[in-house]
Amino acid sequence: MTDKAAAFWDFVTDVIQPWRAIADGTLDPAVARQDYLSSYTIALWAVANAGRTAIDAGGNWRASVGKLATVDWLKSNPDWQGITMAGSEVITRQPTRRATAELLRSAMGMGVRPAPIFDVDLVTKKRSALEEIPR
Repeated sequence: MTDKAAAFWDFVTDVIQPWRAIADGTLDPAVARQDYLSSYTIALWAVANAGRTAIDAGGNWRASVGKLATVDWLKSNPDWQGITMAGSEVITRQPTRRATAELLRSAMGMGVRPAPIFDVDLVTKKRSALEEIPR
């Protein structure tokens, strides 16, 4: 099992561009966290979850997981809105972890693209209203 896990994470590090750039030393981890969703725990969890689906399906899991190379990991990517992002904020709750994994499975050709799980405008408005409350 350990060898399989190591092979998976080595492969994924080469596939996910920001991870590869960090490993190569061409991207500073602090800059990556500022710009890329792939630098958040929610992405790590979702990659592992989606990868497990590919491995459990049998066959060539690398072919499926390799499709993650096409994912735009920038936090500014509108695909993340309503799935794991609300405006510029990363939302890390159980439903967003599941939805993020579903989005990655979809990118791997192993599922349908999930619908947004929350209204981004509503979350943003509520956050703005809370910020206006004097403390």
